[in-house]
Amino acid sequence: MANTVSDLGLGDHSDVDMYQIAVHIEQGGYDFYSQIIERSENPQVKNEVISLRDDEAKHKAFFQERLKLRGIEALAELSGKLRSWLDQEFVKPMEKVLSSRELGKNKQALQLGVRLEQKTIDLYERIKAQSSDAGVLQDLQAIIDEEYKHKRKLNVLLAY
Repeated sequence: MANTVSDLGLGDHSDVDMYQIAVHIEQGGYDFYSQIIERSENPQVKNEVISLRDDEAKHKAFFQERLKLRGIEALAELSGKLRSWLDQEFVKPMEKVLSSRELGKNKQALQLGVRLEQKTIDLYERIKAQSSDAGVLQDLQAIIDEEYKHKRKLNVLLAY
């Protein structure tokens, strides 16, 4: 089972596969941040996390557009190795935190958010390394830069 982005064997997957998994990651981020907003007891955290959630929607739209340019719609479900990796690295950790009674106190959720943002950065760096399209490279770098900003913002919120 692949535990890290390097274990995923991205060279074995097409850019379409990578865009598909990115759509799912961004939707998961959107849903995760929506739950933090809904259940947080801290108004400062709620306000700050709204922008993170909205960025995830923009990122998802970018990857959906990349797929659309290839005449492909984003899959409702992934299959095989990609699904297993996504479940293990993103879905199950989010479900565990979201089921916690402590979610409203933020710390556990924000710490997970930091880790998931880093995993997303790692994945997008690998996707970027496989691409030769200058426009895609520029857009991916912009998304990576935003993911780093998310990480920094989450770390700041952990101090509240």
